[in-house]
Amino acid sequence: MKQKLPKGMFSFILLTLLLLSGRLQAGEQPLPAMWIPSTLETIHVDGRLTEGSWREAARVVLRDNHTGGQLAHPTIVRLIRRQDVLYVGFFCADDEAKAEMTKRDDELWREEAVEIFLDPTGEGREYLEIEVNPRGALYDGWVEYGPNIDFDRAKAFDLASVRVAAQVQRRGRAGVMKSWTCEIAIPLTELPAKIHGTFRLNLTRVDHIEGKHHYQAWSPTYRWFHAPEKFGSAHFR
Repeated sequence: MKQKLPKGMFSFILLTLLLLSGRLQAGEQPLPAMWIPSTLETIHVDGRLTEGSWREAARVVLRDNHTGGQLAHPTIVRLIRRQDVLYVGFFCADDEAKAEMTKRDDELWREEAVEIFLDPTGEGREYLEIEVNPRGALYDGWVEYGPNIDFDRAKAFDLASVRVAAQVQRRGRAGVMKSWTCEIAIPLTELPAKIHGTFRLNLTRVDHIEGKHHYQAWSPTYRWFHAPEKFGSAHFR
């Protein structure tokens, strides 16, 4: 004779299995997902996000990377594709956007910067890392994920056709927080691995407030950003 599980027992067993597998931890939120639309409009990468296509783009808001909560300096990110190029635009509220580094592949994460992590296959083994600071400096690398990431090898990779630009709003209106914005054009055909359907993605920011680092993410990792199992998922329409 078949016996029915007590009410709620199935949910309890499922939750227990998830906890034991390490895929869900106390206080963490489900991984996010997004659909990224396409456009026929030419987007000029000048850091201003003025084209009409940006209004039709996918829009996400970053959260505190350690708590999943709201932020003192909000960040809005928009994404849209044109042919084989993925365009990403960041709007970063900031009382005082500061950055001194200007060279390609400088350690931009030590100052103010936004970051993109893009895993084309979604397997968590390799992914693109891009960073841009308020001065428009670029870091681009191809990361081979593992216990000991070789960042020197990662930054030896360069996207030949990547385009970036940033703008800083130094004078805000009364009662309006200052900000900085940037645009990034990623040539998808230059990635070492190709996108087929769903891919994994994270969008992050390193913000400085009163001399301290504050970390933001679309998909909070609850530790450092190099955690591909915590990346959200994305699809092109």
